[in-house]
Amino acid sequence: QLIATNEVLQNFDAVDLQRRFDENLNKLTADFAFGKVSVLQEIAKAKKKPAEARAVIQIGIVIGGADGDFDKTEQAVVREACFTLD
Repeated sequence: QLIATNEVLQNFDAVDLQRRFDENLNKLTADFAFGKVSVLQEIAKAKKKPAEARAVIQIGIVIGGADGDFDKTEQAVVREACFTLD
C-alpha cells in the first residue's frame, strides 16, 4: 500500500522493492551488525537525490510506527539513517 501511495516509490517496480526489502531483512536477521552496515550503504546511495532520501526517512518512520508506537529504539534507527543521508 505504501508503494502505491508514495509519489517517489511509485517510480519503482513494486516487485523489485519487495525483493530488496526482503534481502535487507534477511541480512539483518542473519547478522545484525553486518546487515546494518550493508543497509546503511544502500541508504547512502540516496544521499544526492533529495526526493529519494526523504522517502527513505518516511518509510523508516512508517515502518517504525506500524505497531502504533514509534519508540526510542525505532527513532534512533531513523536518526541514524538521517545522519547517513546528511
